[in-house]
Amino acid sequence: PCRCSWPKCPSKALFKSPRMLQTHLENIHVSPLLCSFPNCTHRTPFRSNFDLKRHLRIHSGEQGHFHCPYPNCEKDPKIFVRKDKWLNHLRSSHSGDTCPLNHCSAAGKGEFQSQAEIVEHIKKYHGNFECGIGSCSSGSRSRFTESDLLTHLEMAHGLQYDEIGSARNAAKLASDWTVRSKDIRDYHDCTCC
Repeated sequence: PCRCSWPKCPSKALFKSPRMLQTHLENIHVSPLLCSFPNCTHRTPFRSNFDLKRHLRIHSGEQGHFHCPYPNCEKDPKIFVRKDKWLNHLRSSHSGDTCPLNHCSAAGKGEFQSQAEIVEHIKKYHGNFECGIGSCSSGSRSRFTESDLLTHLEMAHGLQYDEIGSARNAAKLASDWTVRSKDIRDYHDCTCC
């Protein structure tokens, strides 16, 4: 393990390998990965190209697909590009003892002692997928795992195996990971519900 010896480097990181130190030197000191967007207030170099690209999504106007599931949330932002920022928002901005996500078996049961427990529950049992079919399109967020989405499409919407596969594939291509009626051939919403 070694530390960066670059003059006036503010990093206190202990690099586990020479390659990790080399990456730090290249990305932070030699050829800094900086945001080139005009008037951006982020002035420090990014540790990796991934971090820089993730930051650039803010400037591109790309909407996040992590929405605050609390309908009366008054904090901004309510939509997040990064899951970690969304979870931090849930942890620090809300209180309660139930899971706020739709289609959750723990919803409304009051089984959590703290908001941190709810966040841990969401991280463990909820994924990135959403259902935007029929009545699900107007409901609150669900955050299905892939396998739970497939089960939901079959049980709640009566989709067949091939329709479920094509719906899942369309959701994976969508920027917000949402299955929509238009993605399913010959799907018609029930006019009674």
